[in-house]
Amino acid sequence: MQLPLGSGAGMGQATLAAAVGEYRAFLDRFHHSEEERVPTALVDLVWHTHMLDPLRYGSETRRLAGRFVNHEDDVTPERLAKAGGA
Repeated sequence: MQLPLGSGAGMGQATLAAAVGEYRAFLDRFHHSEEERVPTALVDLVWHTHMLDPLRYGSETRRLAGRFVNHEDDVTPERLAKAGGA
């Protein structure tokens, strides 16, 4: 998966590339476990950006995570704590 890196709205190319790398690693973890995953704020930003192209998102998450990954914004504090998020 490659995200268009354009001007980055104040972020450097290296920062954006690192964020996309973190996001790819996050998706890869879905291959290895059915546990709920809670992304960091930066990974969540990349995730939301990826979802702006639904067809691409669907095909790339199936390839990168082994399945379609549904994004849920409404995570209760209890679920967040259980999943190890902060």
